[in-house]
Amino acid sequence: MESTTLGANVTPEQVRALNAPTDQFLCKLSDNWGEMKFRGFKIRDMISNITLIEVPDDQVENEALSDEDDPTMRLIRYHLGPDFLNLKTVGLTMYFSIGSKPINSMEMIERHYFRGKCIREFSFKFGFVIPSSTNSWEFVYDLPDLDEETRREVV
Repeated sequence: MESTTLGANVTPEQVRALNAPTDQFLCKLSDNWGEMKFRGFKIRDMISNITLIEVPDDQVENEALSDEDDPTMRLIRYHLGPDFLNLKTVGLTMYFSIGSKPINSMEMIERHYFRGKCIREFSFKFGFVIPSSTNSWEFVYDLPDLDEETRREVV
């Protein structure tokens, strides 16, 4: 894990420069000017249509958290198993709401690290999001093949 402090204005370039997960969140809850609240998510294999993980709204704690709270309250842990490495196409459905200010542009970056190296990276771009709305967005993306040696090491 990297010890990183980037502050309120984290850029995609700074995130892409990381070579490991950080030991803390890159921004504070109070930096959330758009009042975005994650309401859950689902990951599924698009070929078999099997849901791999689903975290409903009632398992996501958003309401009472502040900058002073234990950061582990913001974590959701799950294990997808080694078969995840064989999947070709997955769908990520996110459920979220935002406050009274519109969001005109946002990028969410997902990175998978292994032994100090980013082995997969995905970028999800959101356009305009209507203020005071609850939304669900699905991103469908192909997973890049891992070479056999990396796959064995990960397992």
